[in-house]
Formats: sequence, structure tokens, C-alpha cells
Amino acid sequence: MTANDLKVEPIVASKQQQLELAKLEHFLNVFTEEMPILASKTGEQIELPEPVFRLIVQAVHQLAKGNGIIIETFHQPLTIWEAAGFLNIRWQDLEQLLDKGEIPFTPVGKFRRIQFEDVMAYQQKQEQLRQEALTEIIRISEESGLYSMQRAQADKLVNQPTE
Repeated sequence: MTANDLKVEPIVASKQQQLELAKLEHFLNVFTEEMPILASKTGEQIELPEPVFRLIVQAVHQLAKGNGIIIETFHQPLTIWEAAGFLNIRWQDLEQLLDKGEIPFTPVGKFRRIQFEDVMAYQQKQEQLRQEALTEIIRISEESGLYSMQRAQADKLVNQPTE
């Protein structure tokens, strides 16, 4: 397969492949601290760049669960509409965030362009704030006797990874 042969199309694993992918997922989870090396049959080796490794881990996880995947590409910098789509908010709300300086942008003529890393940083910051607020609500509820769940159970729920 050459780079010219590649086209964006959905990828789905058969039931047999899902079993193999589950083993691969376990293997990848065990060795997350090390960057894997891709080796050819002739012995040539190259270390996988971190973004490629993350992509493989995510793809293997979804395929092992029986989900199909598709790789969607985007160009940088993002338009205001693309960035709003990633954040799942209205573009008008994103404009307000840009006006407040909460997300950096670059003016290009009468338009604004936003780096993907800045969109993701904002999203992670918002997720962290949500987690902190939820933890505080649980703490207050426990102190007032309104919340009977044990702290360990609550922490487990709060810190559950999202897919």
C-alpha cells in the first residue's frame, strides 16, 4: 500500500479480528510508557511518533469494542465554525470566548483563525473545572449528610474516563 492508495474510508473489524485486537489493546496498555518501534521484515526500525501511537491506541480500543472508525482530517488553523464544532458550541458563543481572551486566535483579514491545540487546551481546562465543581458538590453533600455514597465510590465515578 502506498500513500497514494490511501483514502479516507470507514474501518470495521470482524469478530475474529476483534478478539485479536483485544489482545493488542492489552499489550498496548501494558507498555504505554515506552514508545513502540515499527520494524520491517528486513530489519529496518523506526520509533513511532507519540501522536501516531495515540492514534493506534484509540483505533485499537474502538475496533476491539466492535465499533467502526473513520479518520477525519482537518487543516490548521481552524475557522471559527470548525473550532465551534470541535467544542460542540455555537459559533456565536465561541466568538464571545475569543472576545474575552479565553482562547487565543489570529486575525486573518476580517476572520479569526484558531490553533487546534488552543481549542483542545480550552476543552481540557473546562473539563478540569467541571470535575473540580463536581468534587466540591460531592464534598458539600457528604458534609451535610445529603450524600450517602462512600468517597471511594464517588471518586471512581468522578474520575471515570470518557470515550
